[in-house]
Amino acid sequence: LQDFVVSVGTGLFAHLLTIVGMAGIMLAIDWRYALVVIASVPLLLVITQRHTRRLKQAFRLARRKEGELWSMAQESIAGIPVVQAYGRESFEENRFRERAEQSLDAALEANELQMRFTPLVGGLVAAAVGIAVWYGASQVLAGRISTGELLVFLAYLRGMAAPLRQFAKMAGTVSKATVAAERLGDIFAEEPDIRDAPNAVPLPSCTGALEFRSVSFGYQPGELVLKDISFHVDSGRTVALVGTTGAGKSTLVSLIPRFHDPIEGRVLLDGRDLRDLQVTSVRDQIALVLQEPLLFHGTIWENIAYGRAGAGREEAIGAAQAVGLHDLIGGLRDGYDTLVGERGASLSGGQRQCVSIARAMLRDAPIVILDEPTSGLDTFSERRVLEALNRLTTGRTTLVIAHRLATIAAADRILVLEHGRIIQDGTHEQLLAQGGQYGRLWQQGYYKSSMSITQEAV
Repeated sequence: LQDFVVSVGTGLFAHLLTIVGMAGIMLAIDWRYALVVIASVPLLLVITQRHTRRLKQAFRLARRKEGELWSMAQESIAGIPVVQAYGRESFEENRFRERAEQSLDAALEANELQMRFTPLVGGLVAAAVGIAVWYGASQVLAGRISTGELLVFLAYLRGMAAPLRQFAKMAGTVSKATVAAERLGDIFAEEPDIRDAPNAVPLPSCTGALEFRSVSFGYQPGELVLKDISFHVDSGRTVALVGTTGAGKSTLVSLIPRFHDPIEGRVLLDGRDLRDLQVTSVRDQIALVLQEPLLFHGTIWENIAYGRAGAGREEAIGAAQAVGLHDLIGGLRDGYDTLVGERGASLSGGQRQCVSIARAMLRDAPIVILDEPTSGLDTFSERRVLEALNRLTTGRTTLVIAHRLATIAAADRILVLEHGRIIQDGTHEQLLAQGGQYGRLWQQGYYKSSMSITQEAV
């Protein structure tokens, strides 16, 4: 598409103007002779249209194969540790070679089709010139036009031939640009599943009180992941969500920032249905800390400042100080100017999570969602992250998903989910006394992995 704009778009208008101008002059000199000469243009346009259609199909295939190739390459590069650990280098090499050959074949076929079109147009233009010479000579011999008029016509016809040949060369570029524009058009035509209702109103601020009222949700029709979920979270309270993998914990918290909407029931914020509020204003009230924090290529302070539009370096440093991470970041070689690399690759897991927590603190939202924030961290990193999380969540409505006692035992309330339903509800001590699923998980050691730091962290 860029190639079309740069190399074709600038010359297209000039070529069209040349053809139209010369055709107009020829019509003014002798319209009968001019019509004979110009009669070949519609034929050329028809052939060009049909050929362009074939070119589009060929370039669509080439684009698709190229996309598959780069997608597979990106996946393989991201999974290098797994590939090496399982000794699958040869398999990946063969798979890449196969996709590369398919992409190359598709590209060669498209280019070959494009190359065949240029001599075809040249032949048509030469035939048109030959017909014009023959007809003009016959008209001179018949005394209908003079030799000078014939030479003028042939000169203008020669002037038209060059732009026509250029159009033939442009056909491939135009076809490529059309395919690219179609892909962009498909992207721009996509409508988000979650949109503001016509009567949605902004939410400038909130206390953070949340309520799930008979909420059911599923990703596929007829397959519910959450079933009749009802609970209330008072402002400033912490609720932990507990359950085995697939119980619906992450799905439940995804309904709060309206990544999805319930199929049945309502999610209320300060007593107002989320669907009655503008999506952006709802999300402005929420800070996220995920299991695998996403950092963008840039400095540490830039990643922290990402938490609030318009925030600068000093505000980012202030957020890090507020969660007790100033010394940690200051101890790095370049401090807050340390480049984190792609997806934060130059930092450890604990350091990435600390940056994510500081970013959430800068957002200063009344609601905090923690999705496995300490999963995969060593004991030392977990202790530091827990201390930062404690500062972050103080005074804020917090929903936390965790598999470690240190991040759930101090919650004001624990909800145990199983197969998309809440089967237990209470504090850590109450649920242990009840037994049931929470008690069984506790006895199996499901939530004991961080017992050694429980007393210090809780």
